[in-house]
Amino acid sequence: MCSSKTRAAVLLLASSGIRVGELVRLKVADLDLSQHPPAIRIKDAMRPRRWRITYITIEAAGAVQSYLAERRNRGERIDKDTPVFAYESGASMTPQAMASMIRRAFDAAGFGGQRIRLESQVLRRWFKRQLIGSGAPRKIVDFLCGHVRRPRPREEEVKHWYSKAIPFLTITGPTPSHA
Repeated sequence: MCSSKTRAAVLLLASSGIRVGELVRLKVADLDLSQHPPAIRIKDAMRPRRWRITYITIEAAGAVQSYLAERRNRGERIDKDTPVFAYESGASMTPQAMASMIRRAFDAAGFGGQRIRLESQVLRRWFKRQLIGSGAPRKIVDFLCGHVRRPRPREEEVKHWYSKAIPFLTITGPTPSHA
């Protein structure tokens, strides 16, 4: 069984389409888990004033809340500037450490080995395939994955297509038929 940190990271990556580097830069203030679907504000690493909104499933939001609650229970002070994914010291994880943690979880689950090399990027590709399989237009898939496109799609349109894809993006719940 994986840690609550690993579970939260895997579910967040699989249901949002964000990159590992974006994941480790997330602060608590970037999460809006009260919205439906729960939203994440992703800041551009090169241009901090630029950002985009993506969404996560209720399943991923619950995993993130459980992980943050576990940290609070250990006595860690969690505020809006706290990194969502941190080392025991409270410092943000590096992308390399996060990717390594996910790779170890895949290996422990029996998905590793010489023939199959699963890594965090697989979750991003899975996210894209699931959105496309749900019927989402390419411009919406690209936007949610952070690919710059002009004109930028309207937020209502992005939210609509993401909401339609939720059954395809939920891992532990019932799976939709691809008929």
